[in-house]
Amino acid sequence: MTSNEIRLIRSGGVSCKSDAGLYLGDAYRSTLKFLSIYGSPQQVRAIFALLVANQTIEVVDGKGEIVTLDRGWVDGMRLKTLPLGYGKRHGLIFTEGLGKGTILWTSPEEKERKLFSALSKRRIPFDREWLPEIEKILIEEEQLFPLSGWGGFSGYDCSLNEDRVCDLIVEKILPLYRGERRKKWNSERSSRSMAHSSAPG
Repeated sequence: MTSNEIRLIRSGGVSCKSDAGLYLGDAYRSTLKFLSIYGSPQQVRAIFALLVANQTIEVVDGKGEIVTLDRGWVDGMRLKTLPLGYGKRHGLIFTEGLGKGTILWTSPEEKERKLFSALSKRRIPFDREWLPEIEKILIEEEQLFPLSGWGGFSGYDCSLNEDRVCDLIVEKILPLYRGERRKKWNSERSSRSMAHSSAPG
């Protein structure tokens, strides 16, 4: 779960407010995946420019606790802005992989749609009803990484190896099913393998 509390964003002498953000954190560093900010046009663009220049940003909550975030080593960043009036702008900063390499949502229904879409964009045959089991296994096998954040958003960073995911489905999902569904999946996987092997190198 993420907190809805407004955060202060600051970096390089520039500061603005944020109502939502998501990041991937581990024991060594935390990398930004999505950030919603608002302030003057100069503030919004300055925060984006600092991130692109590989500068860290600080996220400060109401208790004064600080999370330091930076841009991922391989993540390209994008910025979209919208006018808010009174000289203010709303900025959305996000990774280029948003929608495939990174997915986010604000409700269980949206989560199901986004996860289904992320898997469907790869050559992974599966039935939609398997999603809860697939999701659990992919987290356990470090193919999906839950994101932390604030503002009511949740998300996953997706590091999906298609062959590994297919093997996991065979090993851990298909034994739960019998009959025609299993035969259909095996047929679809064989077709996928043949198409992959015949593709130009």
